[in-house]
Amino acid sequence: MKILIIILVLMLVSCSKDPDVPPVDNTPKCSYAEYYRQRPDVVKAGMDALEHYRKHGKAEGMCQPCKDCDTPPVGNEKVITFEAEAYGTGVGVDKVNVGDASGGVAIQFTSTPNGRVDYEINVKKTGTYLVAIRTKASDSENNGIFISYDGDIQRAPNGHIYSGVADIFLKKGGTWFEELQWQGPGHGDVKGPVTVYMHAGKRTFTIWKRKHERPLIDKVTLTLQ
Repeated sequence: MKILIIILVLMLVSCSKDPDVPPVDNTPKCSYAEYYRQRPDVVKAGMDALEHYRKHGKAEGMCQPCKDCDTPPVGNEKVITFEAEAYGTGVGVDKVNVGDASGGVAIQFTSTPNGRVDYEINVKKTGTYLVAIRTKASDSENNGIFISYDGDIQRAPNGHIYSGVADIFLKKGGTWFEELQWQGPGHGDVKGPVTVYMHAGKRTFTIWKRKHERPLIDKVTLTLQ
């Protein structure tokens, strides 16, 4: 009788377990940028950090990559910063190892037309944000981008000398620059600042390839004005 009771109890416990519920992973989390910094071979292989973690990294003792870990407000609610390689959706873009990039990894658009990278960000306060993107543009053939917010291409605002233009000029040279400027109608006609008005909540910030240009892009910082 006791044996029968034990068997019934074991059967009930077994049936109460939900086979569809995955086990909890208590591995410490890290940003995609940190994962790629520790494992540059994953970047070279063109593999997503979380995919690599699930197949190999967990067993190797790696931290668990988390996209949300890349986009927390930094210091206070006025600043949002994230690594360029921590995009959610990427079209026509490569992750490349760059020694002096933040985390050792940057992104670069390929020859594919209409390349873009989307970032899901958490905006704490509604307002106008100054856009700073750490880029390295080698020459005048690689020094332009577009940006959009929630799908709308951003343009120089009313009152700006180049009001309505969407082209963004990146400083050229063999070093990193963060300042962005709107590109006017002629050579040398550039003027900042580049800003975007954002509403509080979950939003999508996108960097778009312009023409054939392929600057290195390292990091994005949005600061509430």
